[in-house]
Amino acid sequence: MSKRYQHLKGLQRAFGAYKAAEIIARRALKLSEPMAVFPNIAGIKNRKPLIMRPTESDPFVASQVFGLQEYKLPELIKEKLVNLARSWRNRSIAPIIVDGGGNTGYSAIYFAATFPEAIVIAIEPNTTSFELLLRNTSDFPNILAIQAALW
Repeated sequence: MSKRYQHLKGLQRAFGAYKAAEIIARRALKLSEPMAVFPNIAGIKNRKPLIMRPTESDPFVASQVFGLQEYKLPELIKEKLVNLARSWRNRSIAPIIVDGGGNTGYSAIYFAATFPEAIVIAIEPNTTSFELLLRNTSDFPNILAIQAALW
């Protein structure tokens, strides 16, 4: 399967066929105006829309994170990690996930929804991407955004 087709399929799974077509059309027409999207992901309900820049890398990242679910763990491993995080929280230990290269927050949102007991630290150096990261993750109290580079 070609990378383009794979990303298109990921966008369709993440946002539905209509919104995926709109994202692709805006990208093809070089319409860079940010747009609102609602990802189909467990744990994210009744939230404000996420902001996507159709001519940047955002559609590819969203496709990978929300549509293709590249971070998805096997259920048994996920369950063990959730239980471990919960047991740490019960002992006042904060489980931490570091998202080094937070971009606009899509992966941080995925981790925050999947592991609600954890604190997700999203690190992003680019000012424009960081501003969108702050905006996209503002409904998630367990995400801490830091404008910096990881090295």
